[in-house]
Amino acid sequence: MNCFNDEQIQHYIDGEISDTDLKLFELHLKTCNICKEKVIEQKENKKLLLKLFDSVENNQATSIPPFNYKNNKPKRIGIKRLLLIASAASLLFITYFFLAQQKKEKQSIISSSSTNFEFDANSSITNQEFEITITDNKGNAVEYYIK
Repeated sequence: MNCFNDEQIQHYIDGEISDTDLKLFELHLKTCNICKEKVIEQKENKKLLLKLFDSVENNQATSIPPFNYKNNKPKRIGIKRLLLIASAASLLFITYFFLAQQKKEKQSIISSSSTNFEFDANSSITNQEFEITITDNKGNAVEYYIK
Protein backbone atom coordinates (compact mmCIF):
# COMPACT_ATOMS: atom_id res chain seq x y z
CA MET A 1 0.00 0.00 0.00
CA ASN A 2 1.19 3.55 -0.70
CA CYS A 3 2.09 5.87 2.16
CA PHE A 4 -0.36 8.54 3.23
CA ASN A 5 0.26 12.26 2.71
CA ASP A 6 0.26 14.85 5.50
CA GLU A 7 -3.34 15.87 4.87
CA GLN A 8 -4.60 12.29 5.16
CA ILE A 9 -2.55 11.80 8.33
CA GLN A 10 -4.07 14.96 9.82
CA HIS A 11 -7.58 13.70 9.01
CA TYR A 12 -6.69 10.45 10.81
CA ILE A 13 -5.42 12.35 13.88
CA ASP A 14 -8.54 14.56 13.94
CA GLY A 15 -10.82 11.53 13.56
CA GLU A 16 -12.25 12.74 10.27
CA ILE A 17 -12.02 9.47 8.28
CA SER A 18 -14.56 6.69 7.77
CA ASP A 19 -14.43 3.39 9.67
CA THR A 20 -13.23 1.42 6.65
CA ASP A 21 -10.47 3.96 5.95
CA LEU A 22 -9.57 3.89 9.65
CA LYS A 23 -9.02 0.12 9.54
CA LEU A 24 -6.90 0.41 6.38
CA PHE A 25 -4.93 3.28 7.89
CA GLU A 26 -4.20 1.41 11.14
CA LEU A 27 -3.23 -1.72 9.20
CA HIS A 28 -0.79 0.38 7.17
CA LEU A 29 0.66 1.96 10.33
CA LYS A 30 1.54 -1.50 11.67
CA THR A 31 3.82 -2.12 8.67
CA CYS A 32 5.12 1.39 7.78
CA ASN A 33 7.58 3.10 10.11
CA ILE A 34 7.65 6.29 8.01
CA CYS A 35 3.92 6.89 8.44
CA LYS A 36 4.17 5.98 12.15
CA GLU A 37 6.81 8.69 12.63
CA LYS A 38 4.72 11.22 10.70
CA VAL A 39 1.67 10.43 12.88
CA ILE A 40 3.72 10.80 16.08
CA GLU A 41 5.23 14.09 14.88
CA GLN A 42 1.89 15.56 13.84
CA LYS A 43 0.26 14.49 17.12
CA GLU A 44 3.04 16.28 19.05
CA ASN A 45 2.59 19.38 16.91
CA LYS A 46 -1.16 19.30 17.55
CA LYS A 47 -0.60 19.00 21.33
CA LEU A 48 1.83 21.90 21.26
CA LEU A 49 -0.58 24.11 19.31
CA LEU A 50 -3.48 23.28 21.61
CA LYS A 51 -1.30 24.09 24.62
CA LEU A 52 -0.37 27.46 23.09
CA PHE A 53 -4.00 28.28 22.30
CA ASP A 54 -5.03 27.37 25.85
CA SER A 55 -2.38 29.65 27.31
CA VAL A 56 -3.57 32.53 25.13
CA GLU A 57 -7.19 31.97 26.11
CA ASN A 58 -6.24 31.90 29.81
CA ASN A 59 -4.15 35.09 29.46
CA GLN A 60 -0.98 33.20 30.30
CA ALA A 61 0.76 34.43 27.21
CA THR A 62 4.17 35.94 27.55
CA SER A 63 3.96 39.67 27.96
CA ILE A 64 6.22 41.99 26.07
CA PRO A 65 8.18 44.33 28.34
CA PRO A 66 7.84 48.07 27.72
CA PHE A 67 10.42 49.68 25.50
CA ASN A 68 12.91 51.79 27.40
CA TYR A 69 14.86 54.41 25.56
CA LYS A 70 17.39 56.93 26.69
CA ASN A 71 16.49 60.54 26.20
CA ASN A 72 19.92 61.67 25.06
CA LYS A 73 20.56 65.17 23.94
CA PRO A 74 21.85 65.53 20.40
CA LYS A 75 25.62 65.56 20.20
CA ARG A 76 27.30 68.77 19.26
CA ILE A 77 29.64 68.69 16.31
CA GLY A 78 33.06 70.06 17.11
CA ILE A 79 34.62 72.82 15.03
CA LYS A 80 37.31 70.48 13.68
CA ARG A 81 34.75 67.96 12.51
CA LEU A 82 32.62 70.73 11.00
CA LEU A 83 35.62 72.09 9.06
CA LEU A 84 36.49 68.58 7.89
CA ILE A 85 32.96 68.02 6.62
CA ALA A 86 32.89 71.41 4.88
CA SER A 87 36.26 70.86 3.20
CA ALA A 88 35.23 67.38 2.04
CA ALA A 89 31.98 68.77 0.60
CA SER A 90 33.90 71.56 -1.14
CA LEU A 91 36.38 69.09 -2.59
CA LEU A 92 33.56 66.92 -3.90
CA PHE A 93 31.86 69.95 -5.46
CA ILE A 94 35.04 71.13 -7.16
CA THR A 95 35.78 67.64 -8.46
CA TYR A 96 32.25 67.32 -9.83
CA PHE A 97 32.43 70.76 -11.45
CA PHE A 98 35.81 69.98 -13.02
CA LEU A 99 34.62 66.63 -14.39
CA ALA A 100 31.42 68.22 -15.69
CA GLN A 101 33.45 70.84 -17.57
CA GLN A 102 35.65 68.17 -19.12
CA LYS A 103 32.58 66.25 -20.17
CA LYS A 104 31.12 69.39 -21.79
CA GLU A 105 34.35 69.97 -23.70
CA LYS A 106 34.35 66.40 -24.94
CA GLN A 107 30.73 66.69 -26.00
CA SER A 108 31.27 69.98 -27.83
CA ILE A 109 33.38 68.30 -30.52
CA ILE A 110 31.04 67.91 -33.43
CA SER A 111 32.18 66.34 -36.60
CA SER A 112 30.75 67.39 -39.90
CA SER A 113 32.03 66.61 -43.29
CA SER A 114 31.51 67.87 -46.76
CA THR A 115 33.05 66.48 -49.88
CA ASN A 116 33.93 68.09 -53.16
CA PHE A 117 35.31 65.82 -55.79
CA GLU A 118 36.68 67.00 -59.04
CA PHE A 119 38.10 64.33 -61.26
CA ASP A 120 39.70 64.52 -64.60
CA ALA A 121 37.89 61.82 -66.46
CA ASN A 122 40.61 61.65 -69.08
CA SER A 123 43.43 60.65 -66.68
CA SER A 124 43.84 57.71 -64.33
CA ILE A 125 42.71 58.21 -60.73
CA THR A 126 46.17 57.23 -59.49
CA ASN A 127 47.67 60.15 -61.40
CA GLN A 128 45.36 62.79 -59.92
CA GLU A 129 45.99 65.07 -56.91
CA PHE A 130 43.67 65.15 -53.88
CA GLU A 131 43.23 67.82 -51.26
CA ILE A 132 41.64 67.03 -47.85
CA THR A 133 40.80 69.89 -45.50
CA ILE A 134 39.78 69.22 -41.88
CA THR A 135 38.27 72.14 -39.92
CA ASP A 136 37.35 71.99 -36.21
CA ASN A 137 34.67 74.04 -34.37
CA LYS A 138 37.12 76.82 -33.60
CA GLY A 139 37.90 77.34 -37.26
CA ASN A 140 41.36 75.72 -37.25
CA ALA A 141 41.99 73.96 -40.52
CA VAL A 142 44.44 71.27 -41.52
CA GLU A 143 45.02 70.53 -45.17
CA TYR A 144 46.42 67.34 -46.67
CA TYR A 145 47.63 67.02 -50.24
CA ILE A 146 47.88 63.62 -51.85
CA LYS A 147 49.71 63.29 -55.13
